[in-house]
Amino acid sequence: MNTALSFRSWIVSLICLAGTFVLPQVFAADVVVQLYETTTVGSTIVLLKDVAKVTCTDAKEKLRAEMLEVQQLADTNAAVSVSAVSIKSRLIFAGWCLENISVTGANSIELTYLEPRFVTDADVEIEAHRAMCKISGMEEKELTVQLQQGFMQMVPDKMKERDGLRVQVNPPRQGLGSVIMQVQLWSGKEMLTSRPATFEVRKRHRVAIARVSLSREIALDDRSIQFENRFLSTPADELAPEMILGRNVRGSVAAGSILQLRDLQATASGMKVAIRKGESVQVIARAGSLRTRLRNAEAMQDGGLGESIELRNRETGYRITGKIIAPGQVIVQIR
Repeated sequence: MNTALSFRSWIVSLICLAGTFVLPQVFAADVVVQLYETTTVGSTIVLLKDVAKVTCTDAKEKLRAEMLEVQQLADTNAAVSVSAVSIKSRLIFAGWCLENISVTGANSIELTYLEPRFVTDADVEIEAHRAMCKISGMEEKELTVQLQQGFMQMVPDKMKERDGLRVQVNPPRQGLGSVIMQVQLWSGKEMLTSRPATFEVRKRHRVAIARVSLSREIALDDRSIQFENRFLSTPADELAPEMILGRNVRGSVAAGSILQLRDLQATASGMKVAIRKGESVQVIARAGSLRTRLRNAEAMQDGGLGESIELRNRETGYRITGKIIAPGQVIVQIR
């Protein structure tokens, strides 16, 4: 007996025993299925195209074969394999003649399920942030980049629902505030789309903040200002304490405002005496970001705001030089 006919008769008999049977349409075109040894799938419904390379003499029948369901995963964590025999049987069930089917490659395919990963607006923001930091030469902690409108909602559903897409963002060389960048979606080496998107870019600044409302009559000190890290969309003056303390503002400054150089009055040598010789002085010693205070110091000469004077530690007799930043207050930079 012909082996092929015997196998087909056995299949038909099984179907008849299982219940009513409607003979499917028979496809005459040759179909060649080359099975992979292993494959990763992102759906619980496994199609023939997921586990094999399919070629066919008829394009429509090739598509029909590729979309043939060969396995349904009940447990995505369990190891599953699909045999070449079962795939050949499913092709026969679907209407292909046995003599028109060629199954090559592995005898069985090991399936691994991997949860599909779809691109989101959060991914677009992350890539824009990385690209902006790279092109500006800044560390990632120095910038924030926020998408102003949804990007993925503008992408066609068939495209954004594809697994494993890659985002690439092309930023300008520099810029803060509202910045337009070109966002691309890639599938492997194929670019699927390229669209502009608007982002809000902010840079971290170390700025001086008014603790209280300021006026021209009051010299600035630690009680009236504080220093904070803030992410800003516009450039700001990063003022060191020695650039501010002891100076006055040009006009009224509201509490909570960021101080800029333009807000400060200029200093000049020859101003009225802020510390007199022999006077007890409060010394602020700075070493990098560390600060400490010394109270038992004596001024060895007169000085005005912004001038440097010699001081003596009354306990040790040790002498140092510091800059006057406020009446009775001197700052010393320790290197």
